[in-house]
Amino acid sequence: MRPTPLLLALWACQPTGIQTSTDKTADGGDSDSDSDSDSDSDTDSGYTDSGTYTPTHTYLAECPAEPDTIGPWDTHPITVAGAGWTRDPYTFDAGVAAVKAAAQGVTTTGTAGYAVSIPVTGAMITSVGHVPATGATFVEFWFEDKNAAMDAYNVDMATDDIARVVPGAEVSFTVTAVKNYFDSLEVTAISDFQVLSSGNDVHVIDAMSSGDPLDFDSQGLHTVEVWGQLVSGPTSCGSSSCWDFQYGSNVVAYRSSSSYDYLGDCVHYIGPELVFGGAPQIESKNFDWAYRF
Repeated sequence: MRPTPLLLALWACQPTGIQTSTDKTADGGDSDSDSDSDSDSDTDSGYTDSGTYTPTHTYLAECPAEPDTIGPWDTHPITVAGAGWTRDPYTFDAGVAAVKAAAQGVTTTGTAGYAVSIPVTGAMITSVGHVPATGATFVEFWFEDKNAAMDAYNVDMATDDIARVVPGAEVSFTVTAVKNYFDSLEVTAISDFQVLSSGNDVHVIDAMSSGDPLDFDSQGLHTVEVWGQLVSGPTSCGSSSCWDFQYGSNVVAYRSSSSYDYLGDCVHYIGPELVFGGAPQIESKNFDWAYRF
C-alpha cells in the first residue's frame, strides 16, 4: 500500500556545529542470551546488551555550494550504462504525449490501470529504478521524447529484456495499460519491447541554476539534477522515510528507504522528479541516484 500524502514542515534554521544523529533502524546487534554474573566494565562498540545497534553519524553544519562533479558521477546508473548526458531536450517525437494524455484521464488506485493500445517508437530511457533480482521480471523505468516524459511503473517484462533496460537505451514498445495515481501518471503494462540502440545521451534537467522550485507541470517525470541538504526529518512514509530536502532557497520532499540517510546529509541527486497528491518529490528508488558529498 502506498502512503497517503503528507504535509511537509519546512525547517527554518540550519544546524550549527558538528552534529550527530542516530540510525533510524536496528540491525539486531548481539542479543547476549547469557546472563552475565559479573559486572561488565567494558562496553560493546555500538551495541547495548538489549541487542539494539545505535551507531552515530557526523555531518557538516553547512553543505558545500555544489558537489565536485556536475552531472552523473562514476557510479551513477547513466555512467555505468555507458551513456552520455545532455542539458538539451530531445528533438524527436516517439509518441509519449499520447501516452501521457491517456493516463491523465484515468484516475484509479487499482493496480491494473486502464486498457489502451498506444505505440511508442524510439523513446529514450532516462532513469531506471531498482533492477530486480535474477529471475524477476518487474521493473520500473522512465522514458521521454521532445513532448513528454512518462513512468513505466513495475511493468512485467521478459527476463532477457530486464538487463537491456538501462539509461540511454532507445526503445520501442506498445503501451497496453495506463493510470493516474494521485497525479502520478503511470504506464502499468507494455508489450513488444525492443531496444533499438544504447549508449545515447540522457536528458538531465538543471534544476539548480535558475533558483526556481521544482515544477511538476513542466519537469514532472523528467530526470532532474539537484543538490542540497536533508534539513528536517525523517517522518514515516509507509515503508520509507521522508525528509525535507533544501536545495538553494527551495525545499522539496525527499523519500528514501535507505538506512544510510541521516539528518544533515549533503545529497547530490540525479533522478526523476515525482509527485504525490499534487506535491513534487524526489525519491531514491534507485539508491545510486543519490550521492553524499
